[in-house]
Amino acid sequence: MSPHRPAAPALSLTPLLGSPAELEAAIQRLVAEGMSRDDKLVVEFRDVRDAEGMYHRYGAHVVGSRVFASNLVFARHWVVRTWEPALQEGALLAAERRYVESNPHEALLRPIFTMAGIEYGRMDYAVVDGRIQIFEINTNPVAPAGAHLLAGAREIDCELDATRRIPVTARFKPAWREDL
Repeated sequence: MSPHRPAAPALSLTPLLGSPAELEAAIQRLVAEGMSRDDKLVVEFRDVRDAEGMYHRYGAHVVGSRVFASNLVFARHWVVRTWEPALQEGALLAAERRYVESNPHEALLRPIFTMAGIEYGRMDYAVVDGRIQIFEINTNPVAPAGAHLLAGAREIDCELDATRRIPVTARFKPAWREDL
């Protein structure tokens, strides 16, 4: 668990915390330092290390109804943001190539993008025990490879219709909630 500032999600105010007691102590320290509790976000940590102890993050884009594998990043630190040059060679580079070429999670990701109502975006995720663990869905990502972008863009209905209403509310039913 790690408190984050919503305005700057890459900035963690604490190291990883291992228990509710550590979280409470960290919150008390932040308050004692004059920080407000009201604009903080606590996110539960999900360990996605592989058998060799490497953290990994898959990236996939959606354009229209097409889902494309974008990249697979490995890191030694739990915050997996960018490639570590020493890790982008040999077997790890080959693993990324296999992922991008085979797009193995496409069938699992498409319903998630659909449920979220996203026709253009990038999902950062891991696979733990055969299940997708989403880190974030970015709705304003750097564009995927041009060929993927154009192929997907052709499928998006871009017809201008001044009479068509844009829905302002929608009921979101999380996949894990069956009671809604």
